[in-house]
Amino acid sequence: TRAIALLSMGPGAADSTLMERSLVSIRRRGRFSGPVMLVTDAPSNRYESLTKEDGNLIILSPLAADWNFKLKKDLPYKRFKTNMLEYLSRDPRLRNVEWVYYMDIDLVVGQDLHPWFLHTESTYFHNQTTPSAAFFRGDFSPLQGGQFILRKNHSENCLLQWQNLIDTHTKQDKDQYSLTIMWKEQKAQELANCTLIQMPQKPFLKFLDRKGMSQLKGGNDEYPTLMHIKNTADAERIPETVQFEFYENVLGLPTDLVRNNVTITRIHPSREWSEGQVKEQNHDV
Repeated sequence: TRAIALLSMGPGAADSTLMERSLVSIRRRGRFSGPVMLVTDAPSNRYESLTKEDGNLIILSPLAADWNFKLKKDLPYKRFKTNMLEYLSRDPRLRNVEWVYYMDIDLVVGQDLHPWFLHTESTYFHNQTTPSAAFFRGDFSPLQGGQFILRKNHSENCLLQWQNLIDTHTKQDKDQYSLTIMWKEQKAQELANCTLIQMPQKPFLKFLDRKGMSQLKGGNDEYPTLMHIKNTADAERIPETVQFEFYENVLGLPTDLVRNNVTITRIHPSREWSEGQVKEQNHDV
């Protein structure tokens, strides 16, 4: 069984609808109706309306023992990426999960996720005997931590080493810094009991800037499977009109919902959208 893991943490996270946008794309575009695990420090009632509509949205609060406030900027929050396999034991709906697909919440899904799932599991983990985890290549680094794939009872040692390096390098504020150290150790054959798998971005992942977002206006087949819209100054430079049109097209959301930043409450994948072009398919286990 597969699960998707999301992380929404830190000041302002509870006021943002980035998670809703990501989730609605997972359910509708990705045609995934399986468990979605959200680790968040938002107030307990923040996502209550969503969990009432979506019985497979699982909200988990961070455990006190897993905080490290010695880290800089957002890294105390990003560190929880290394706890995703541990947190499977915290809800009975997650205990049979074997594969965990982590995605940053500023990512939206543009196509059925299942071809990507099958490709990843058969290509990168087939006959893999050592503990391993798969990461996409970054634009400016060998690995980036915005999307990665884990296997229960297989990837834990890689996560532990990543976490230990994050905790050691307290002056750094990027999680990929520690991944780069691990990658260099692997290249030098010095990384013990872990294999980091580097996945190419094409054809499944695309980082969107203003030009890329503007160009994605065609039919449904045009959208990449995973589209990462950075929640940084880069995204802020994209005009709102361009972003509005993109979200309305890719998510099939009503104009007023996108433009007024209304909290999404009804997102179950059985709801048809975009003139009935996408419907739920129960092939996500």
